[in-house]
Amino acid sequence: MVERLATNEYNILAHHCVYNKPGFEAIMPSDSFYVTIIREPVSVFKSHFAYFNWGRLFKLENYSNPIKEFINRMEAYNVLPIQLRFKRNVLFQKFDYKQTITTDIMAKMAMANMERELDFVMLLEYLDESLILLKNKLCWSFEDILYVTKNVGKRHFAINESLANRIRKWSRWDVILYDRFNTSFWKQVDEFGLDKMKLELKIFKERQLEFQKTCPIKREIQPMTIDNITRLCRNVLRGEMMYTYFLRRNQRKRNKP
Repeated sequence: MVERLATNEYNILAHHCVYNKPGFEAIMPSDSFYVTIIREPVSVFKSHFAYFNWGRLFKLENYSNPIKEFINRMEAYNVLPIQLRFKRNVLFQKFDYKQTITTDIMAKMAMANMERELDFVMLLEYLDESLILLKNKLCWSFEDILYVTKNVGKRHFAINESLANRIRKWSRWDVILYDRFNTSFWKQVDEFGLDKMKLELKIFKERQLEFQKTCPIKREIQPMTIDNITRLCRNVLRGEMMYTYFLRRNQRKRNKP
């Protein structure tokens, strides 16, 4: 939820949220740039299964392959109970804030609408290429897209190709959505230029290596820590919740009634 402040002007909304164009338009300028990032559907499913501990939730911890047993149970339903519908097509649900889409035709129409409304959709599997395209679309510098890898899941599940295909079939809207934006993404790479992309990737990877030498990646700092690191490093190392706290504190200072 966006915190109410003594202002009607916001510059950036960057957080976990469900796509809600009318809601965004109510608080953001009319010329806002809409960008999001999506992930390959089987990878998304595994991540949600681990992060939200579906194994414990569905009492699957004693099974040798909890995900396989979960899919076995889901496939057994003729009609999926409403409490389980939020476990399906978890990627697509982030774009269906009213939760009213119930058919393949409705889903495909919604995806076509997303493609018209979103200015750019990044792919996690091609994060560096995505960031370079984003940099050029927004006239940013390489410094603006430097990053460190954090919050990588430590739990791993064995998923062979047969099980992966069952997951894709069960979450088919996620697959359709990902394939649609994957096609769009590579068209944009072609338009950008493959040689130009290779050159910028080389420069970016060099900048990343230089940055990582000076930034203590393996630790996360508190919002007010002042030590022997650069301002850029301090900003990049802030965790999501710490950055939220930092930004909201600055907003309150700036917008005191």
